[in-house]
Amino acid sequence: MISSINDTPPYKNKSFLHQKYVSEGLSPQQIASEIFSARITISKHLKKFEIPIREKDICQKSGRALGYGEMRRNGVIQSRKGEIEVIKKMLMLRDKDFSYGKIAKFLNLLRIVCKQDRIY
Repeated sequence: MISSINDTPPYKNKSFLHQKYVSEGLSPQQIASEIFSARITISKHLKKFEIPIREKDICQKSGRALGYGEMRRNGVIQSRKGEIEVIKKMLMLRDKDFSYGKIAKFLNLLRIVCKQDRIY
């Protein structure tokens, strides 16, 4: 269902959202993709219309990206000792007025990978 320019957006229609979310079992992301909207907009209007949110669709901090030096073990964010040591080296080099580019080159020479397992 795609609305025309003069129509009210589908996410502002309680019966549309109820049909898609409750009856069809679509996720907020699936509904958003179907109507060319944002997931957060769909979630906001589900709450506005008091449509009960499924547990798996509740935004949780556990979905946030972890920083370098962090890992998740059994749902708990913990430090990665090896990465913490790399961070200390980076800070030490920054204190010695190394540019970010020079630090990256230094880390590449040491074959230290970034969070996505790529060379800096």
